[in-house]
Amino acid sequence: MSKHSVLTPYPIPPALASQKVPNIGDGFILRAIERFFGQAAPDRIFSPRIAPSTIDEGVFRESDLILLAGANQLNDNYTVWPGLNSETIRSHKYRILPVGIGLHGEAHAAKSMSVATSDILRAIHEFVDYSSWRCPLTVAYLEAALPALKGRFLMTGCPVMFDEPLLTERRFHTGADHIAVTITERGEGWFDRERSILQAIHRKYPNAKRTLVLHQDFALLADPDKRRYQDKLRQDIRNDAAALGFLLYVPTNADDAIGFYRSVDMHFGSRVHAHLLMLSQNRKSFVTAFDDRTKGLALAFGFPIFKPEQLDDVITMDFEIIRRRALVAYEAMDLFVRSVKKRTSGLITQASGAINEPLRADVKLP
Repeated sequence: MSKHSVLTPYPIPPALASQKVPNIGDGFILRAIERFFGQAAPDRIFSPRIAPSTIDEGVFRESDLILLAGANQLNDNYTVWPGLNSETIRSHKYRILPVGIGLHGEAHAAKSMSVATSDILRAIHEFVDYSSWRCPLTVAYLEAALPALKGRFLMTGCPVMFDEPLLTERRFHTGADHIAVTITERGEGWFDRERSILQAIHRKYPNAKRTLVLHQDFALLADPDKRRYQDKLRQDIRNDAAALGFLLYVPTNADDAIGFYRSVDMHFGSRVHAHLLMLSQNRKSFVTAFDDRTKGLALAFGFPIFKPEQLDDVITMDFEIIRRRALVAYEAMDLFVRSVKKRTSGLITQASGAINEPLRADVKLP
């Protein structure tokens, strides 16, 4: 097992358990990064949501790398973890490695990079040759703020997309017997947005097995004595889906979800990491968008952002366009990974891609 640490938002720290629920997509990212860098020891997996303890900092200093296995975290005030600054990175010689990090997504969050964030990113690149970012919009934001580092921000795409079926097979699966719809229960007008997708799939595929998938179970945060409006909407979407003939699937953890998606023929919805996972398995997937995180990936890989009323227009698209662009992005990812391994003198070894231990959503962090 490699001597590196990982910062991932997937496990929720106990201190935040009453405020947040795990996002299965974050688990997909962690598993994908393990295909490139191997698994970190359980006591080397940390959350970027909280500041590290003195003991945690000791682990970081002993680590060959600190892999940032995030999703859409980059914004004007990004600090990797709360309280981190460039002086700490330099004094401790932290080798912090962004892997597939993307823009926060909301337009107001990335307008003008702060001095503190700029200094942190400069310090990070004093210890690594390249960093990995998931879309052209993210790279453009970085290069505008830090022109001296241009060429070291690699547009690698999201690691979730890079699995053997997409990279090596030549034809996308054509079945439609089992269709999954993965929704996002947040964002302005989310209920009408997601319900319209369910209704469109019901009309288009009335005889298919249809499953509604939830990547975050917000019901875990609901107070039965103080039912909020959003809680009611989240129950209503489940009820509406059931009335339309959808089964409900709420994954226990990321590994269970990965296994489930491998049984699905076709996918629709607004959860971008479900979309990328399905594409990685050579399964057709169609995504909607409610902010720029999906738009940036669509720009990179050439997939359409569909609206339910345009369903007939997108389902005939040529998915080989996506494969070709994925292969180009994979070259950048391969360059990135090889540069890291060269720096670490072989201490990081390529993982087999096998899932050895269930990746639970309720892992307790140190």
